[in-house]
Amino acid sequence: MNPERDLIKQFRAIAVKRNMIVCPIPDPKGNYIYQEYRPFDFVLITAYGTFCIEAKVEHNQLLNHQKGTSEAIEKLNPMAYWIIRKRETKKRGTLYTIEKYRNKKKEVIMESEFIEHLVKHFEMIRNWEFQLGLGK
Repeated sequence: MNPERDLIKQFRAIAVKRNMIVCPIPDPKGNYIYQEYRPFDFVLITAYGTFCIEAKVEHNQLLNHQKGTSEAIEKLNPMAYWIIRKRETKKRGTLYTIEKYRNKKKEVIMESEFIEHLVKHFEMIRNWEFQLGLGK
């Protein structure tokens, strides 16, 4: 059982119902030398844009090559690279977050008890791009 893979499956099941496409990037099974060539876990394609998504569970941190990928993509398109996370808390139960890695630190963009809210987040990004002057 792989908690990260399970998170991606949960996310994908909801995304497909909202007419989104999740294209996973395969893990190099057993050959961790090539792990650095896998920049993120999947590509999310929506009517609003295409997003690079890294999935994390609990308090797993980005690996060095993932930080580098995030920083490079962030410079080119600040709306393209996102981190989704699932973690269990004693007080609130399961929490899902959307995060960014910017300026060498993690920023929590949104938090919810419902994974559906993570999927809906990617429908709102197009509006943010226009508000930030990034959209055309």
